[in-house]
Amino acid sequence: MTDFMALCSDVETDDGKTEKTSPWPQFMQDEVWSDRVKFRRMLKDSMGKYRDLFETHGDAFVTWWLSLDAKERGRCFQMPKDEVQVQFETTYEFKTAYQVVMCSVMTQVENFPATKYSSDGGTDCEIYLETSLRAQRGAWTVSEEYFSTDKGCDMFFGMLMQLGGDHLLPKRSLEMREMSAKAKVQAAEKDEDNEERKNSSEDGQSFRGDRRLVRLLIFRYFADMAWSKFTRTL
Repeated sequence: MTDFMALCSDVETDDGKTEKTSPWPQFMQDEVWSDRVKFRRMLKDSMGKYRDLFETHGDAFVTWWLSLDAKERGRCFQMPKDEVQVQFETTYEFKTAYQVVMCSVMTQVENFPATKYSSDGGTDCEIYLETSLRAQRGAWTVSEEYFSTDKGCDMFFGMLMQLGGDHLLPKRSLEMREMSAKAKVQAAEKDEDNEERKNSSEDGQSFRGDRRLVRLLIFRYFADMAWSKFTRTL
């Protein structure tokens, strides 16, 4: 398990420690970490596609995107909720243990404000996506501000560049990690008489990396839709 963790550079020390206290049997923990490593590797292997697209057509894409009306942009942000599970089962072929984890993670992503967790993302554009992502009428989408405002468009372009950047999941800054640790302590103190909530908070926060991967997978779907629409205009 420790060896698998070492292969995931974005996993933070506190999250790793929490996972080591999991009540799951060792073979299930190993399955989970094995699939986490495989998932990251497969996503990393396809980063070059997004890097090439932005390096080759980035300026033209930005001009084209800004020329669209908001409604036309919004059509690119529709992903059937079932599609995520289909990809888990077919493209990535997760084992049962990680399927169980990701089912819980999907619920966390869908109801992220209710979890009261601090931000997961490592960059401004990732955090903006985190707060904009929505599940509505059986589909993943984003808030209207994401495609109708200048700031939203800037954050969208930032995520497009991040897809082909130097790191699959950029590390969070020291300041972000310290804020998360402080918020976790405060939450524990506030809920010290509520063991169920305290334990769920401690266990859930260790899924930060998985939540980031889910959002990344969803955003790739959005990006593919946008790039496909753009390339048809060339």
